[in-house]
Amino acid sequence: MKKLFRSWNEIDKCFYYFENGKYYASLDFKEELYSEVFNWKNADQYTGLKDKNGNKIFEGDKVKAFGSHYEVVFNDGAFYLKRENVHHRLSRTIQDLEIIDSIHDK
Repeated sequence: MKKLFRSWNEIDKCFYYFENGKYYASLDFKEELYSEVFNWKNADQYTGLKDKNGNKIFEGDKVKAFGSHYEVVFNDGAFYLKRENVHHRLSRTIQDLEIIDSIHDK
């Protein structure tokens, strides 16, 4: 699996993406960008999974699963769904996982 990251750009109010050594304006990977627009300090890694609507799930996404809302976090080499003191390891077996927003959405 290729490593894919996204970064919120506060000036442009959008995500920019990094994959395979190149920077892009969107997930269609058509418009290549200069590296200066990508902020590695707030980069979120792609989990390798998609939600029930086919959207890529990134670290920092807020998702609905098991009837509750969780944040996707990366800890000890794995992705987890976190809500208060509850953690579920993120896996392909979780049914009806849906992105509801991102930690960057205000």
